[in-house]
Amino acid sequence: MVGPDTRHLTPVLVGPTGVGKTAVAVSLAALTPITVISADARQVYRGLDIGTAKPDRETRARVPHRGLDLVSPGERYSAGRFARDAAGWIAETRASGGSGGGREPIVVGGTGLYIRALADGLFREPPFDQERRVQLRDWSASLEGADVARWAGRLDPQFLGGGRQRAARAIEVALLTGHALSWWQREAREGGTLRPWYIHLTVPREVLHRRLAARVDQMLAGGLVAEVQRQLAAGIAPDAAGLDGIGYREVVAMLRGQLSESALRDAILVSTRRYAKRQETWFRNQLREPGAGSREPEVWTLDATGTAEVLARRIYERWSSLTPDSRLPVPRCYPTYGGSGAVATELGLELARRGHEIHFVSYASPFRLRGFAERVTFHEVTQLEYPLFEQSSPYALALAVKQHEVAKREQLDLMHVHYAIPHAATAWLAKQMLEDEGLSLKIVTTLHGTDITLVGQDPSYYTLTKFSIEQSDAVTAVSAYLREETYRAFGCGQCEVRVIPNFIATADYHPPTDDAFRRRLAPKGHRVVVHVSNFRPVKRVGDVVKIFAAVRKRIPATLVLVGDGPDRDAAEHEVDSIGLRKDVRFLGKVESVGDVLRGADLFLLPSATESFGLAALEAMACAVPVIASAAGGLPEVVEDGKTGFLVPPGDVAAMAERALRVLENPTEHERLKHAAAARALEFSADRVVPRYEQLYEEVLS
Repeated sequence: MVGPDTRHLTPVLVGPTGVGKTAVAVSLAALTPITVISADARQVYRGLDIGTAKPDRETRARVPHRGLDLVSPGERYSAGRFARDAAGWIAETRASGGSGGGREPIVVGGTGLYIRALADGLFREPPFDQERRVQLRDWSASLEGADVARWAGRLDPQFLGGGRQRAARAIEVALLTGHALSWWQREAREGGTLRPWYIHLTVPREVLHRRLAARVDQMLAGGLVAEVQRQLAAGIAPDAAGLDGIGYREVVAMLRGQLSESALRDAILVSTRRYAKRQETWFRNQLREPGAGSREPEVWTLDATGTAEVLARRIYERWSSLTPDSRLPVPRCYPTYGGSGAVATELGLELARRGHEIHFVSYASPFRLRGFAERVTFHEVTQLEYPLFEQSSPYALALAVKQHEVAKREQLDLMHVHYAIPHAATAWLAKQMLEDEGLSLKIVTTLHGTDITLVGQDPSYYTLTKFSIEQSDAVTAVSAYLREETYRAFGCGQCEVRVIPNFIATADYHPPTDDAFRRRLAPKGHRVVVHVSNFRPVKRVGDVVKIFAAVRKRIPATLVLVGDGPDRDAAEHEVDSIGLRKDVRFLGKVESVGDVLRGADLFLLPSATESFGLAALEAMACAVPVIASAAGGLPEVVEDGKTGFLVPPGDVAAMAERALRVLENPTEHERLKHAAAARALEFSADRVVPRYEQLYEEVLS
């Protein structure tokens, strides 16, 4: 009997060239700390960057990679050597995390033999007659590449190709041992060091062909020919290991006059398509045939036609379910639309990824709840329109009924509500109905701002707001400012308000990797200033326009305004009246705000007050310095002089001066943007959501 496999489960992201493995891995790194173990036999060569689609320096700075730039062109790097090296890299990655956790290794690549050697172990190679081995190598070196591949196929019917070096290896093993290389790999394999979870990315053939054509065009435009010329000028042989790979060998043929320049693109594309087909065949057949020393691995075939971010989220969710690290009771969450709705929804989704069952209750699906999410259910509150209710339909009563219904049917342990009015009040009513039926429900209330600073202090709602807060089993506020304001306004002597800040999903809000978004927002040479809000009077959008007008007098710039609300018309009128229409863009409501922020140089938030300032945090996460009001909870997010500047509300001149200081000084701008991105990571979901889980555990215990 085979005992339980105690090795760490390691994701292995595979698929044909061009399917998008690197992009998915980088997006996954925005969700959880990882180190990429590259399983690509072409990316091991130093100086061969363009033709191998090697991750650029900026990407590698953000996401650690192992397995790149290991040898010079012409040197051999075998699957066996990779398996030994990769086992060490994986061990080092896990060891560096310590008991408190750190980065997790994830193997990413399209070289099946590398992955097989790492997962299933190396075959026990018999001793070779070295004299005959040298003779065979000399003989295979005298052949054309196509002839070497044909000989390999004759001697080993299961040989799937992969370059001259692998073909020569297959010939060598078959002739010197009397058994094909595939036989040795199947029958004489040692135990592997990896417990793999294979994630096989695949797309329809026509989609892959389009991606491959775009990749070839990008490589040629990026300097593939010049890259080959540099290697040849450095004395590297035209048929050296590395230069015999797809793309490089075609360029070599062109430079030798064996292929016309006009035929180069099509030649590379045809070879790439054939290679991708071989890879797809290998992964489809081989991943389900583990070697003697391995356990049957899980293989998840994933359609990769979606965006890298969406695929990464799906992988992260599945990964979390395969490696559960929590036995906490299941919390529940109730969102509303707006800033609090965004945080509530993201909190629910993050909790679902961590293995909890989440139920959203609202009159409409939360705007950030897009499509299907595992362990997430939405329950719609329906209202009865009846002539008796002349003033309005009693939504709060319908909400209480739905909360009671869902809590009872789904056997909820806990309901997390956002805003005291009406959500905490109706949750308390649902709780009373449940207690009358012998059932228990805990209530956690999160205060966001207007329920305390505006609505809650209105005499019509004051006593109910105070009662709802005090009857909650736990109360949180998104900032220390809001906590103190709650104590000041309501006393709340019977409750403790715990500060748990808003957070950002780093998959959606992260620094840009290029200037693609900037090019879509503004003309070349313009600095981009962005403001995002609901355009309510408290946001002082008129001040945004005035600040930008002062900036535009000094430097070329474009103002991008995201959102909608009651003050948008006034803002548009202000823009027209000062003649700035051509330099100001009103985008309205935008689903992917992170894309806009990644094209920005500066973010403006001159609000009269903010309970937290989530928009500022999202901008900082995208490496955008912030000019904001020194009001409310903003000083808890924006560090004055470090991640941006804070100015008293309404001081347009001072804000404009700070904005120009940032935009006209490249060194200052670089300092602030890097500090902003680093500061934002302190508010990442990985750091904040566990605080909610701890709170739930305390409440339920």
